[in-house]
Amino acid sequence: MAIKKTYTFRGIELPDAYWVVNSVDYRKGLKTANGMNPLGFGAGTYNGCMMVYIFKDKASRDSNYAPVKERMLYFNLSTSPDAKSQVAQAYDYLNSLQDYNDGEEI
Repeated sequence: MAIKKTYTFRGIELPDAYWVVNSVDYRKGLKTANGMNPLGFGAGTYNGCMMVYIFKDKASRDSNYAPVKERMLYFNLSTSPDAKSQVAQAYDYLNSLQDYNDGEEI
C-alpha cells in the first residue's frame, strides 16, 4: 500500500513521489502505576501515531534508498473487532486530509 502524489522537496517538484506508511503505533492512554496521566499521544487526544516516509518515487523505495522526508501524524485508531487493520486505517486517515487526498492509492 502507498500513495503516489506530487511532493515539492527543497523547491524541486517530485511528480511521482511515493508516500508510504512505515509504522503505526497504538496506545490506550492508561495512567501510570503512580497514577500519573500519560504523556504525548494517547493522553486523551489521539490514540494512534503513524510515521509516513516520502520517497522520490517507487523505484527509490524498492531500491531501499532513504526517504526524502519523514512525517509523523497523530490520529484515532479503532480497536473494535470489525475494524480495518491499523495500516488500512492510517491510509484512510491520510486520504481524508486535504494535503493527501488527491493522491493515487497504489
